[in-house]
Amino acid sequence: MAPYFHEFYGNPSSPHRYGLEASVAVEASRSNIKKLFGIEDQELYFTSSATESINIAIMGTAFANFSSKKHLITQATEHPAVLEVFKNLESLGFRTTVLPVDGEGFVDPQAIKNAIEPDTLLVSIMAANNEIGTMQDLASIGKICEEAEVLFHSDLTQAAGDMLLILRK
Repeated sequence: MAPYFHEFYGNPSSPHRYGLEASVAVEASRSNIKKLFGIEDQELYFTSSATESINIAIMGTAFANFSSKKHLITQATEHPAVLEVFKNLESLGFRTTVLPVDGEGFVDPQAIKNAIEPDTLLVSIMAANNEIGTMQDLASIGKICEEAEVLFHSDLTQAAGDMLLILRK
C-alpha cells in the first residue's frame, strides 16, 4: 500500500492520471480477491476497514430480519468488531450466545449446533484468531449452519493469506 499513500494517491473515480493509476490498482485487487475467494463481482464490496464490513454484514442482516429471528451466536475470543456489535444488538432486543473456546482457542462445532434455536438468525465465527493463530473449522461450522438454515458469517481478515488451507478442510 505504501506507493498508494505517497505516489499514486489519486481518487480512483477521477479521470486524471493519478486517479487512473489508482483505479488500475483497485481493479487488480478486485481481480485477485475474486480469484482468492472464488466470488463474482456482485458479491464483492470494498469498505474502509474490516470493522466497517463486519458492522454492515451483521447489523444489516439483523435489522433486515428483526421481525422474524432475534438470536445470534459467536465465540468468546471473537474480535471486538463482532462482540461490540452483538452487545449493541442486545440493547435493541436481540439475544446472543457467546460460546467458550478450548485451551487452543477452538470453538466446538457441536456446541454451535447445540446453541442453535428456532429463532437463530446468524452464527459469526472468525476464521483465524489474530492473537493466537487458531484457524477454525469453517467447513464443519458452515455445514451445521446450512443444515439448520442459519446464516453463517466469518471474519476472514486474518486468514486471507491462508484461504486455500482453510477451504481444503
